[in-house]
Amino acid sequence: MKAEEEWIHLQAENQLLREQVEQRKEHVAQRDERIEQVLQRINALEKRLAKDSHNSSLPPSSDRFARQKQTRSVRQKSSKKAGGQAGHPGSTLQMSEKPEEVIRLPVTQCPHCQADVAPVAASSIECRQVVDVPLPRVQITAYQAEGKQCPHGQRTTRAAFPQGVTAPVH
Repeated sequence: MKAEEEWIHLQAENQLLREQVEQRKEHVAQRDERIEQVLQRINALEKRLAKDSHNSSLPPSSDRFARQKQTRSVRQKSSKKAGGQAGHPGSTLQMSEKPEEVIRLPVTQCPHCQADVAPVAASSIECRQVVDVPLPRVQITAYQAEGKQCPHGQRTTRAAFPQGVTAPVH
């Protein structure tokens, strides 16, 4: 009797293992099918990437990833470093003592505490000049940014120069 029960148990276990094998075969078949789909897509994309203006009707502007032929310079490499060389006298534009126009840039509000600083006397002036060359003559505009000390926050505040006016003279 015990052998018969063991035999039934082994048959049930064998049936369970067969079902698991069948499930795994289905899973492997699905995976193989998906791999085949992915390989076909990869091949299609590689064919599309291989096309450029030389081997298709595509315009040259579509050759994005193709390596362009680089032109080679006929100049010989110099032993000198790039930029100004040692011993070269530097020069810069000098400020004009008599600009044609002076534009005062007042400070009206403290950027830190937003207090009104318009009635406060300027404690410093920083100057920058822009040299414009209109056709018959040079026009020099001087911008003078006021600096004031805030009576509330006790910080010194300076007016902002117009955009592009970043150097003392340019």
